[in-house]
Amino acid sequence: MIRACAGEIAPGAIIDCVIAACKGPWEAGRRKEAELFFPLIPSRESAALRHMFAAERAGKKIQDLPKSVKPVSIKTVGIVGAGLMGGGIAM
Repeated sequence: MIRACAGEIAPGAIIDCVIAACKGPWEAGRRKEAELFFPLIPSRESAALRHMFAAERAGKKIQDLPKSVKPVSIKTVGIVGAGLMGGGIAM
């Protein structure tokens, strides 16, 4: 398993699917994908990712916002700090 993905089950399954697709015939790769995909659906990782997706979409919709409110163009920005993080934000 990839060290950066420790505790996550989907990245390892994805790698196994890519390996199967590269090694064998198309149908064998599809069978391997189905074999590895369906057990992931009820996982806690899958539920958390679906929750995050729905929360991000809901966060863009502000309830009770008057129709007369329009976005304002941002013309200038100030960044405090010129270190690695400040430089990255500025870029």
